[in-house]
Amino acid sequence: MKTFFILILSLMAIPHGEVEQDSILYATYQGHDSQMYLFEDDEGETHEFATIRGSASKKYNMDSDDHVGKMFKVVYTIESEEEGDTYIILDLELPM
Repeated sequence: MKTFFILILSLMAIPHGEVEQDSILYATYQGHDSQMYLFEDDEGETHEFATIRGSASKKYNMDSDDHVGKMFKVVYTIESEEEGDTYIILDLELPM
Protein backbone atom coordinates (compact mmCIF):
# COMPACT_ATOMS: atom_id res chain seq x y z
CA MET A 1 0.00 0.00 0.00
CA LYS A 2 2.85 2.39 0.86
CA THR A 3 4.47 1.73 -2.55
CA PHE A 4 1.17 2.39 -4.31
CA PHE A 5 0.77 5.71 -2.47
CA ILE A 6 4.31 6.80 -3.44
CA LEU A 7 3.63 5.83 -7.07
CA ILE A 8 0.45 7.93 -7.15
CA LEU A 9 2.24 10.95 -5.66
CA SER A 10 5.07 10.58 -8.17
CA LEU A 11 2.67 10.51 -11.10
CA MET A 12 0.90 13.61 -9.81
CA ALA A 13 4.21 15.50 -9.74
CA ILE A 14 4.84 14.99 -13.47
CA PRO A 15 3.95 18.13 -15.47
CA HIS A 16 0.95 17.59 -17.71
CA GLY A 17 1.71 20.32 -20.28
CA GLU A 18 3.39 19.65 -23.58
CA VAL A 19 7.14 19.21 -23.32
CA GLU A 20 9.18 20.58 -26.20
CA GLN A 21 12.82 19.83 -26.85
CA ASP A 22 15.26 22.65 -27.45
CA SER A 23 15.59 23.65 -31.10
CA ILE A 24 18.37 25.37 -33.03
CA LEU A 25 17.98 28.08 -35.66
CA TYR A 26 20.65 29.88 -37.68
CA ALA A 27 19.27 33.31 -38.53
CA THR A 28 20.13 36.99 -38.91
CA TYR A 29 19.10 39.33 -36.13
CA GLN A 30 16.63 41.95 -37.39
CA GLY A 31 16.18 43.89 -34.16
CA HIS A 32 13.82 44.19 -31.23
CA ASP A 33 10.43 45.83 -31.31
CA SER A 34 8.42 46.55 -28.19
CA GLN A 35 7.43 42.90 -27.73
CA MET A 36 9.58 40.55 -29.83
CA TYR A 37 13.15 39.73 -30.82
CA LEU A 38 13.13 39.24 -34.59
CA PHE A 39 15.38 36.91 -36.63
CA GLU A 40 15.27 36.09 -40.34
CA ASP A 41 16.45 32.74 -41.72
CA ASP A 42 18.05 32.06 -45.13
CA GLU A 43 14.65 31.46 -46.68
CA GLY A 44 13.38 34.90 -45.66
CA GLU A 45 11.11 33.60 -42.91
CA THR A 46 10.86 35.81 -39.81
CA HIS A 47 11.06 34.14 -36.40
CA GLU A 48 9.70 36.01 -33.38
CA PHE A 49 10.87 35.32 -29.83
CA ALA A 50 9.06 36.71 -26.81
CA THR A 51 11.98 36.68 -24.40
CA ILE A 52 15.61 35.79 -23.82
CA ARG A 53 16.43 33.74 -20.73
CA GLY A 54 19.48 32.93 -18.65
CA SER A 55 23.01 33.36 -19.86
CA ALA A 56 21.87 34.37 -23.36
CA SER A 57 20.58 37.67 -22.05
CA LYS A 58 23.95 38.34 -20.42
CA LYS A 59 26.06 37.43 -23.48
CA TYR A 60 24.61 39.99 -25.87
CA ASN A 61 22.58 43.16 -25.43
CA MET A 62 19.87 42.40 -27.97
CA ASP A 63 17.94 45.55 -27.06
CA SER A 64 20.59 47.69 -28.77
CA ASP A 65 21.23 47.89 -32.52
CA ASP A 66 24.82 46.60 -32.16
CA HIS A 67 23.96 43.10 -33.39
CA VAL A 68 21.41 43.91 -36.10
CA GLY A 69 22.42 42.20 -39.35
CA LYS A 70 24.58 39.56 -37.64
CA MET A 71 24.00 35.83 -38.03
CA PHE A 72 23.35 33.94 -34.78
CA LYS A 73 22.93 30.37 -33.70
CA VAL A 74 19.73 30.58 -31.66
CA VAL A 75 18.89 27.81 -29.19
CA TYR A 76 15.25 28.10 -28.21
CA THR A 77 12.30 26.31 -26.71
CA ILE A 78 8.57 26.55 -27.21
CA GLU A 79 6.17 26.78 -24.30
CA SER A 80 2.66 25.74 -25.24
CA GLU A 81 -0.20 27.33 -23.38
CA GLU A 82 -3.93 27.69 -23.95
CA GLU A 83 -3.38 31.14 -25.51
CA GLY A 84 -0.82 29.75 -27.98
CA ASP A 85 2.87 28.99 -28.31
CA THR A 86 5.57 31.21 -26.83
CA TYR A 87 9.06 31.06 -28.36
CA ILE A 88 11.87 31.64 -25.84
CA ILE A 89 15.59 32.06 -26.55
CA LEU A 90 17.75 29.93 -24.24
CA ASP A 91 21.18 30.62 -25.75
CA LEU A 92 22.81 32.72 -28.47
CA GLU A 93 26.12 32.30 -30.25
CA LEU A 94 27.85 34.17 -33.05
CA PRO A 95 29.05 31.36 -35.36
CA MET A 96 32.65 31.57 -36.56
